[in-house]
Amino acid sequence: MRSFDAAPSEGVKLGMEHRTSQRAELLVQVECEAKGTYSLGRCENISETGLLVRTPETFEPSTAVMVRFALPPPIAVSIEAKGTVVRVQPGECMAIQFVELKDRYRAAITEFVEQASKEGKPLPSGG
Repeated sequence: MRSFDAAPSEGVKLGMEHRTSQRAELLVQVECEAKGTYSLGRCENISETGLLVRTPETFEPSTAVMVRFALPPPIAVSIEAKGTVVRVQPGECMAIQFVELKDRYRAAITEFVEQASKEGKPLPSGG
């Protein structure tokens, strides 16, 4: 059994590890919306399949959400995507899997993760 780690230094464990995509640290504000309820949080890491959001206002697993955030320069792309909450540490963080992500956004995220990898900042992909 492998744990889902939010960030190497924080050791937040959210259950079974099923990740296959490489991820990278990304510390930006994220807005999550579910059924008219909003939650503001901070992205901790991202991959082309999803992201981890640290927020005291978590949603229940399986909740459909719309997420909005921006990748920093030099990529500098604002992203809006549909996702599903897949894991939660109530009042602390939630893992969101993208379920509808435009190709241009997926390409920008992939580029961001690859750039982080070249700079020596990737996180383990697990799985």
